[in-house]
Amino acid sequence: KTPYLRRPIIFICNHKYAPVLRPLLPYCRQFDVAPPSDQRLVGRLRSVLAEEGLSVFGGAQILHQLVTSAGGDIRSCLYTLQFVAARARQLNRGRDNTTIDISTSLRSVLHGRNGLKDI
Repeated sequence: KTPYLRRPIIFICNHKYAPVLRPLLPYCRQFDVAPPSDQRLVGRLRSVLAEEGLSVFGGAQILHQLVTSAGGDIRSCLYTLQFVAARARQLNRGRDNTTIDISTSLRSVLHGRNGLKDI
């Protein structure tokens, strides 16, 4: 008798009815997770920025604009903030600031001057 795996295997996917996944569906336990509200996502992004020593002048408004532009996709938001933070750190190199403001870089990305593929 062949032993079966007793550890759970967790798959995370956006399109569970994709043809490639259909053979797995009878063996899966499915959980549908609702996306977080824009306000909750903005709050989480603010806490990430604070942990990283970054700030956004005009905070909630510009972060809400980022969340809206990304369609509520937290991965896209985090990628954008990572990109913007790297640019802001380049611009602030040699300064004594302990907190870096990323507002200018973020606005330029959101308004299309240095845009990203996802936004």
